[in-house]
Amino acid sequence: MKNLFSILLLLIGFTSFAQQKFHAGVHFGALGSQVSGDQAAGFNKPGITIGLFDLVQLKNDKTFQFELNYIQKGSRIWPDAKNGQYNSYYLKINYVEVPFTWTFPISGFQLETGIALSKSISVKEGNQFGDFPSLVDMNFAEAGFLIGFQKSINDKLMYKVRYGNSLTPLRDHHGGGKTLFNWGQYHSLVEAKIYYFFKTY
Repeated sequence: MKNLFSILLLLIGFTSFAQQKFHAGVHFGALGSQVSGDQAAGFNKPGITIGLFDLVQLKNDKTFQFELNYIQKGSRIWPDAKNGQYNSYYLKINYVEVPFTWTFPISGFQLETGIALSKSISVKEGNQFGDFPSLVDMNFAEAGFLIGFQKSINDKLMYKVRYGNSLTPLRDHHGGGKTLFNWGQYHSLVEAKIYYFFKTY
């Protein structure tokens, strides 16, 4: 966690030195997430994300943005009695997340790409009978890549749609198997967010 905030402070100092225009604000949104390598296919785990951001206006309509977020990720199997599926499963992981992204204008939108560093703050796993201890230890930190697009609604509001996928595993596979490009279970998510600007400096 200390490393995440150290990086954030360094970037704030760098961008301040660059003397660009800053746009600070808050954001909130909803997301669906999944975990590759388990049996719950699909973005079935709903979650929310909320946080602070600072957007730095660069040349040629490019921007650099950093955020400090609370985000809910994980995996979910919902019971489906109509089809004879009565079992359920959930993996709920709450994170503090620090994304760093760059945007470029394209066809009336801003194309976004970047990375995110995350630190887990709580984990809950269970099924239709309740919570149970995780069989495989979770990794406390996670790094991932982001891609998406954003568009201004007016001077105060902006919306964003983003896809994210972890580059480091959240934990090993239950069987412990690893390959060259698959070291365990990985998060992926799709999120939609609204950004509100409350200060320019």
